[in-house]
Amino acid sequence: MKKTEKRILVFGGSFDPPQNGHALVLREVLKRVPCEKAIIIPSADRLDKLIGTSGTDRFEMVHRMCSECIPEFLYKVEISLIELTRGKPSTTCETERELKGRYPGSEIAFIVGSDVLPEVRTKWIEGEYLWGYANFIAYPRKGFSLGTSQCIPRNTDILEIPEALTMEISSTDVRERIGKGESIDDLVPASVAAYIRENGLYR
Repeated sequence: MKKTEKRILVFGGSFDPPQNGHALVLREVLKRVPCEKAIIIPSADRLDKLIGTSGTDRFEMVHRMCSECIPEFLYKVEISLIELTRGKPSTTCETERELKGRYPGSEIAFIVGSDVLPEVRTKWIEGEYLWGYANFIAYPRKGFSLGTSQCIPRNTDILEIPEALTMEISSTDVRERIGKGESIDDLVPASVAAYIRENGLYR
């Protein structure tokens, strides 16, 4: 792991909704990785994925998750509308280039799960560029081996987070439980669960 404060961590995702797994990853990465700041980016629609929940709702839920779950790191966390205000489907390359322009001289590093790394080169838009030049901070996902170095983008730092500190939850699990009328209190922060109930989301 490179020891540098001149690093901007980027944690992107649909956060539809943000759940305990997101909070845990963010906490463990911030504990282990020196950085200038961490930018959380609720994603806009992508060419391969449309998001049904508004950016406003997802932004507010991410804010609540951070306030509740990582209060000690709030001084270095920013929740960004960079993709939601772009007005079109977004790509990682566009976001990286815009952040490089905003933070000249800082390293932009994307936080991703180990399950995502093998897909960067072959499935992401401008994947060859990202594989060769973008920076990644990878956390372990159960059942996903990192395999050979040929599958891993060149500029990747692998975090050694004990499996006990990872949580295999998906936002799809949360939405499905809500659709069935089941409790989500063990899957999302309490403040996020309250927001979902108050606004009738995912029903």
